[in-house]
Amino acid sequence: MLRRYLYIIFVVIVLSVLIFLLRNFRQENKYEINSRISVATTIVPYADIIKNIGGEKIIVETLIKPGQNPHSFEPMPEQIKRVSQSQIYFRVSSVLPIENALIPKIHEFNRTVKIIDLSANVGIKNNDPHVWLSPKRMQLISKTILDELVLIDKKNEEFYIKNYNGSVKKLKHEDSLLAELLSTKKQKYFVVYHSAWQYFCDDYGLQEIAIEEEGKTPQMKQMKDKINLLKSLGAKAIFADPQFDIMPANTVASSIGAKVEFLNPLPHNYLENLKDIRKKLNASMK
Repeated sequence: MLRRYLYIIFVVIVLSVLIFLLRNFRQENKYEINSRISVATTIVPYADIIKNIGGEKIIVETLIKPGQNPHSFEPMPEQIKRVSQSQIYFRVSSVLPIENALIPKIHEFNRTVKIIDLSANVGIKNNDPHVWLSPKRMQLISKTILDELVLIDKKNEEFYIKNYNGSVKKLKHEDSLLAELLSTKKQKYFVVYHSAWQYFCDDYGLQEIAIEEEGKTPQMKQMKDKINLLKSLGAKAIFADPQFDIMPANTVASSIGAKVEFLNPLPHNYLENLKDIRKKLNASMK
C-alpha cells in the first residue's frame, strides 16, 4: 500500500515538473516570436533578400506567393490584416498598382506601419517596377533594407551588418560573373514574351526584345513584324515567365524555329536565380 502511494506521489511530481517546463517553454517561445521584427513585402525576391539580412531576428510576410501571377493578384482580407500587423512594409514601387490600392487598406487597420519604397534610391524608368531584376540595383536596395532594420532594432546592428555584407558579397560575385560572360557575347539582345528585364539589360549593355506590346498580345500586323524581326535576327530562344500562360510564347517560337525557355522574374532564391539566368543566357546567346 505504501509503495503504491509513493508511486502515485512520484507520478504527480513528474507530471507537475513536465507541465511547468512546457509552460515555461511556451512563454519563452512566445517571447522570442514577439521580440522579432515583423516585416512585410509584396514579392518573394525581396522577401529572400530581407531574410538574408534579417535572419532569425525578423518574421517576413510575403503577399504574392511563388507561382502566383502578379498582374491578376488580389490580396485576401486576412493577408491585408497580417501585413497591417507588421512594423515595416517594404513596397516595390509607387508605380505598382496593386500596392497603391493596398496601402490605404493597410492604414485602415493600422496607420503606424512604416512604408518603405525600395525603388526610391535606384530610380524608375518608363513606369517599369522591375528594378529588383538588376543585380546592381539590388545591392543598393539591400542597403536600404539594412538601414531600416537597424533603425528599428539598433541593438542587433552588428548582426544585420554582418549578414548584409555577406549577402552583398554574393550579389557582387554573381554580378561580376554575369558581366564577364555577357561581355564575351557578340549577341547583345535576348527575346522575352513579357517585358520585365530592362533594368537587367541596363546592367550588362543588352537589349530586351519583347513580344508583348505594353503588357498585351500584339495585333496581327504587329505580331507579323515581330516574327519577321526575330527570323532576321536568327533568334534561337524566347524566354517566358513561369507565372504566365506559355501558349502564346510557344506559338511565336514554333513560327521561327526557336525554343521556349523560362526566366523567372519572381524567384524565391535570388542568388540561385542569377546562376540560372547566367546558364540559360550562355546557352542561348551567340
